[in-house]
Amino acid sequence: MMNGVNELQQIGGCFKVVSHPLSPPPIEALCEGDFNVFESTRQVMEKVMNALRDQSTNFIGLYGMGGVGKTTLVKEVGKRVQNEEKIFNKVVMAAVSQDPVLRNIQDDIANMLDLNFDPNENETTRAWRLSGRMKKENTILVILDDVWERLELGDVGIPHSDNHKGCEIILTTRREQVCRAMEVQERILLVTLCEQDAWSLFKSKAGSVVDDDNLRHVAREVAKECGGLPIALKE
Repeated sequence: MMNGVNELQQIGGCFKVVSHPLSPPPIEALCEGDFNVFESTRQVMEKVMNALRDQSTNFIGLYGMGGVGKTTLVKEVGKRVQNEEKIFNKVVMAAVSQDPVLRNIQDDIANMLDLNFDPNENETTRAWRLSGRMKKENTILVILDDVWERLELGDVGIPHSDNHKGCEIILTTRREQVCRAMEVQERILLVTLCEQDAWSLFKSKAGSVVDDDNLRHVAREVAKECGGLPIALKE
């Protein structure tokens, strides 16, 4: 038995390590399919992009009712400012949610920065290490998605303002008062789609069947019931 083990160890010693750690996921890996651009979303996206181009603005709040497309829009913004306009060296994103868990938020950001935490590290140490890693990026955009109440950026480990001039933040929320509580510099509202844009999106998902004379009226009524919410129109 031991001879067999020794032989396997000798054979194994002949091989070199050829595997490499996986690269951290880029922001485009979070994007879901093609981005549907309508007049309302185009205008809002341009407002967000202009705010990010403005060096005097480093904290933006995008608010609007649930299902209106805030998350999809900021993912697309993140992809464009990093890959196309190259405003930021790095874009990271974290889901905050109604019941935020600090460690989960830290993990989301750390994973996109190829930063590994020790399981025994407490939240304060993790925040210190995360802040140090983010400061190594000359320019970095942090997207905090689905924020429901004030979140202390320092507790997460997000360096902001004088702590890191190159760090800018976008948060999404259903509540405008969250934007005020977080003291964002620019609040931007994303509204539901107009009736024509909603119908166009509905048709693109439902297919040519909605052009049938016997179904068109029913299809339009169904589209109206979706209330201009992209998340409902895509179902």
